[in-house]
Amino acid sequence: MSKAKIKRELRILRKVKTWQLLLLLILMLFVTATLLRLNNIAMTSRLEAVLAADRNGNKNQLDQRLLELKKYVFSHVTLRIDQDGTGTKMYFGSGPFYLEESYRRDAQAVLDKAAEVGATNPNGNVYKQVADICDPLAKRYGWGYSQPYFDCFARELANFNAATETPLTVELPSTALYHRSYASPIWAPDFVGFAMLACVVLTILLLIKLIIYITLRVILLKYRKSAKKH
Repeated sequence: MSKAKIKRELRILRKVKTWQLLLLLILMLFVTATLLRLNNIAMTSRLEAVLAADRNGNKNQLDQRLLELKKYVFSHVTLRIDQDGTGTKMYFGSGPFYLEESYRRDAQAVLDKAAEVGATNPNGNVYKQVADICDPLAKRYGWGYSQPYFDCFARELANFNAATETPLTVELPSTALYHRSYASPIWAPDFVGFAMLACVVLTILLLIKLIIYITLRVILLKYRKSAKKH
């Protein structure tokens, strides 16, 4: 590459102002953050609708709300940030959530059915005896029909089984079946996705401009040193 051509290329590069590209990048970063926040608000409203349907106990409505949340998360870039006692956690998507009320209803249905069976047991209604132990504890500690209550029920039932020749069992549903977590793609063809793409393109342009400019300056400097020697 001749010296004249290098100078010409440098003049062309100087016409594309670095500060303009940098300013445009900052603007697009702000736009991306704003659009991402809007996506998160939309996702959060759908998640709250799921939890509300879970509390209401309408299974058809719950299934519909879960489907709406799943479709939205899978087709949009969302970023959920949670803060708890262990620190800050970041999730691409809905993050983990728990259908607590559905679990309580299903677990209670199992216990109610077990109580009917226990009423005919020759050793007495073991399930009622267990409930008489766990219900006061649940009231004292504010458990309600939550996991600690069901853990107490299973533990006390095991104690009764150890003292009888005809053990009774109750199969509570696994809590894992009531946990949900929907992950969004890192990039999706929505407003946030295209804004992110613009930021990437601008960043690449800035880097290319910087690399080419530095390279041409180094070559030009070598020409000048060579010229001085001669």
